[in-house]
Amino acid sequence: MKPSFLISFLIMTLTLSAQDHVLKKYEQIFTEAGNEGKNVILVFGHKHCGWCRVLDMYHDSPEIKEILEPEYVIHKIDVMKSRSGRKLFEFYNLLGTPAWMIFNPSQELLFDGRNTKGNVVGYPLKQNEIDIYISVIRKTSKGIDDQDLEVLQAKLIELGNKKKQG
Repeated sequence: MKPSFLISFLIMTLTLSAQDHVLKKYEQIFTEAGNEGKNVILVFGHKHCGWCRVLDMYHDSPEIKEILEPEYVIHKIDVMKSRSGRKLFEFYNLLGTPAWMIFNPSQELLFDGRNTKGNVVGYPLKQNEIDIYISVIRKTSKGIDDQDLEVLQAKLIELGNKKKQG
């Protein structure tokens, strides 16, 4: 076995092991998602973050819940209060809140919360961020159609504009 292959294998094994360790605290969420045939959205934020509160309002909106809850288990993590949440946030090197990630029930990462430049999307405010969000939801859901995606986009824009105005 070549040394470079062995080193790569060890790094990959250690990374997966570390991911398993930080996700262990959230095992119940993944079990629930698996039992219900859903993916998991982890939303990182804290109470002093204005855009985090806007993202919470978005997820708490009845029309958004109606669309997302049949497809996803959405779990909010306060990175200031939850030690394990902070470790997970740091493990994935998420710089800034809000941040969100999507996993399947087997804890495989489907979306790491970043755009193609590696920047955290956060609250999808700009059109390119909204496009990323809509694309990820389209790819990671089974039953969300174009009409639902329009509702999601409209609500993101509505709440984003309210936040910007005041």
